[in-house]
Amino acid sequence: KYNIEVEETQTSSLDKEKASERESLFIVSEFAKKFFKETLLNSQEGKSIGLSYFKERGFSDETIKKFDLGYLPEKSDYFSSNAIKNGYDPIFLEKSGLSIFKNEKPFDRFRGRIMFPIHSMSVFSSSLTSLIGWYFGKKEFMLTLLQVIHHHLL
Repeated sequence: KYNIEVEETQTSSLDKEKASERESLFIVSEFAKKFFKETLLNSQEGKSIGLSYFKERGFSDETIKKFDLGYLPEKSDYFSSNAIKNGYDPIFLEKSGLSIFKNEKPFDRFRGRIMFPIHSMSVFSSSLTSLIGWYFGKKEFMLTLLQVIHHHLL
């Protein structure tokens, strides 16, 4: 009726697999962002270390919540064990760079860090999130999910 040509394409099984993996990484990323934010605002260690760090530097409650700032305690498997209990696949926890597995035991890569999510307005997903962790002891920045997800987009 409107003379609009619709081109049909087929998605290969490899493309479907990559898309599924990318989506799984986005889902893990969103869970991590919410988990770290919740830990900052509601756990004893999050409040006493992470939140006090932000407050000492002049961050308002509004800013902390608006930018989804978070914290991950020192416990070696605090995030990973919780993610697994919530049904997240250890394979994607490891691929995301958030967890390391040694002899099937999970370890959090970003222990004892405040977390700064980076939200991208990319065409792939408005919820693309990366996490930069500031490690208190060594003052080192770490970047994870953004690198991994962008690798999977190619």
